[in-house]
Amino acid sequence: MLKSYPSLFLLGFVVAGIVAAYLVTPPLALCVSVGVIALALAVWQRRKERWAVSALLAGLALTAVAAVSFTLRFHVGGTDHIRQVLAVPTLCRVFGQVDDWPEMRRGRTEITIEVDSLSFRSAAASQTRRVYGRLLLKVTDTTTLLQRGDRIAFSARVYPVRAGRHDDFDYGRYLNLRGISAQAFLPTLLSVHVDRRPPVGFWPIVDDIRETIRASFDRNLSPVTSALARGFLIGETRDIPPAVYTLFRDSGTLHLLAVSGANVALVIIFFLWVMRPFWLGPATRSIVLLIVIAVFAGVSYGDPSVMRASIMAALVLGARLLGRPFDLNNIIAVTALIVLLVRPAQLFDVGFQLSFVTAWGLVFVVPRLAVLFQPVHERRWYRWLVLPAMVALVAQLFSTPLIALYFERIPVISLAANLAVVPLVSVGVIGILVLLVADLIWPLLGAWVGSLVNLWLNAVVIVLQVFGGDHMPVLGAGALFASSLGSLIVVFIYVLLTLTVVAIVRTWARKVVVFGVLLAANAYLVAGVAASLDGDSARLRIERIPGGLSVTLSTPEQADGDLVITNLTRTAYAADSSMLVPNLRRQNVSRLRHLVVLAADFDAMDYILRLAQRFSADTIWIARGLAGTVSDAQGFRRDIAYAGAIVPFGGRIDSTGRSGCHLGDGYVGIRVGDAQIEVVESTSLHRPSSLPEAQNRLLVISGRWTPNSEDWRRIAEARYDRIICSEIAQASGASWPDVEFDTDAVTPDFVQDLSRLGMIEIDLPR
Repeated sequence: MLKSYPSLFLLGFVVAGIVAAYLVTPPLALCVSVGVIALALAVWQRRKERWAVSALLAGLALTAVAAVSFTLRFHVGGTDHIRQVLAVPTLCRVFGQVDDWPEMRRGRTEITIEVDSLSFRSAAASQTRRVYGRLLLKVTDTTTLLQRGDRIAFSARVYPVRAGRHDDFDYGRYLNLRGISAQAFLPTLLSVHVDRRPPVGFWPIVDDIRETIRASFDRNLSPVTSALARGFLIGETRDIPPAVYTLFRDSGTLHLLAVSGANVALVIIFFLWVMRPFWLGPATRSIVLLIVIAVFAGVSYGDPSVMRASIMAALVLGARLLGRPFDLNNIIAVTALIVLLVRPAQLFDVGFQLSFVTAWGLVFVVPRLAVLFQPVHERRWYRWLVLPAMVALVAQLFSTPLIALYFERIPVISLAANLAVVPLVSVGVIGILVLLVADLIWPLLGAWVGSLVNLWLNAVVIVLQVFGGDHMPVLGAGALFASSLGSLIVVFIYVLLTLTVVAIVRTWARKVVVFGVLLAANAYLVAGVAASLDGDSARLRIERIPGGLSVTLSTPEQADGDLVITNLTRTAYAADSSMLVPNLRRQNVSRLRHLVVLAADFDAMDYILRLAQRFSADTIWIARGLAGTVSDAQGFRRDIAYAGAIVPFGGRIDSTGRSGCHLGDGYVGIRVGDAQIEVVESTSLHRPSSLPEAQNRLLVISGRWTPNSEDWRRIAEARYDRIICSEIAQASGASWPDVEFDTDAVTPDFVQDLSRLGMIEIDLPR
């Protein structure tokens, strides 16, 4: 292995070093000492021609280097690192350089800044200190004012990044792995001083090319297809309509909107075709393609996935340029090695793992399967049908375990969807590139090509509607992969897949595979029985409805659920059958134990009564002020025959009879395990003092909320861990948990606006 795959051998040592540094955080002095000693011994053993021992010692030295790199970046940092300088939220004047392209998300822009100095007032006097490290600036506006390379200065309260888990997602860990150690918030960029980068250089050229591409798409395509074209070609997805984006997600084809190896390959094929009429030698062609790859990687915002694919393509072209033979296994390993030495935290990125696992799966499996079709390799039906299907199947098999581990959902028809959609998108990308060239040559020709591309991309959306949406089955994988054994299960599956391929020609592998399948099947049955007996989780789903929001509490193993409705209003469509019923069915709820109504219009009462009738609600708990409204609605809508109890509440804290559920004026409190969910109409309501304290506190605010300093103070004193609001009209920030306020800041990370997110789902231990 050492002679055939040296890169793979060294990659194992680098991965070991990063994992060790992540789990143990070894002392830097120890890592450096081990690295120096191992390197010296490796040189000594090489002089004695003990090649195997020398290679092992060199690998150990590389392990130490990887551990030192990861520890310095994500654990320790020097005394001048921003993590060490700012231990608490501090109002600072920040000086730095935009280090990456701004990410425009829904309702905000996130800008990564490499900080070089901070000016702040200490207990003694104002001081300016040189620091290093990355800061994430969040602006409550979608803006392209700043670009990569701009030097900026601004004043804001800087918050150190702290670990904190929400929905099993540690946002602090996520930022730290990106090298970000602090955050700041601004409502606009009007107060930011900007020194523009030089107008010449690589990045300005890349930005000009990107703007030219964007302008060409906007001129020659419709708004939807223009957004799709930018997503397919350069990974820019912010303008894609949410409904279309959901179709990609639910059909398992969302990877098509992320620039990857397929995009790089299509760009290379297109430029090879463009260069065919010119008399260019192989060396000149390779150099041109290397330049094209570098520019394309920049135009695609330097996304990690396109950088990985670009490095692979550049290595292959470099080997051909030098006339050296190459092995794709070594190419993949060298690419991973380069990426991890530059950015060691990429090892924990799901995109990195999916890219390399899928690439290795294709390199390892497809040639072995192709041998079975050796006699028909020249047939068109093999090249155009069998081979693409084989590639799609292998890619799906090797990506599915990681998708199940990280996303806990597997689109059942994703293989069929990929077989249908991927060829269409590939042809579409070629058409998009032709459109750019045609528009550059003659705008009228570009308009004609654009009309054809427009039809083709609309056809892609039509095909997606067949394979995507809520009507398509999705296999839930949470119960199997959400436990602490999830990573081991994924490793076991990959070992089994590898042995299955080896079993094509090895008898011993067939026996191991049969034994492994039997072992996995029995373990799965035992885990299923244990999960059914345990029943230790509840699911909380909070989503917007006309005028307010709904809060559903259900359990995966039962068909019963509880529903809280606030501020429901009349709509032109039947909100119960259009929204509430589908929402409950998506959670497998077929019966309601308690339906709690905090506020609703008279015209919307028939929605509530029909919902209670359809889901056989035991009790409708209605706010005291709505008792007459419900009585009038029942008399007005005699066609709705709800036979359950209707119980008013308010004035004091009542119990629904179910353990841990309390009702009061404009207040619903639900206790689940060590978590307390509190649904209120207004933050001016005081939390009942008679309720027991909970370890995790979640506040759900119905209606439109305009927070002020008093709101923040009350929330801070109540020590809520998370706040979810139907809509935030105007926000002022606060540090957490300290009661410090900055009226120019936006909401902190623990405050979430459903008008931007639409829906939030939380799993709670019971």
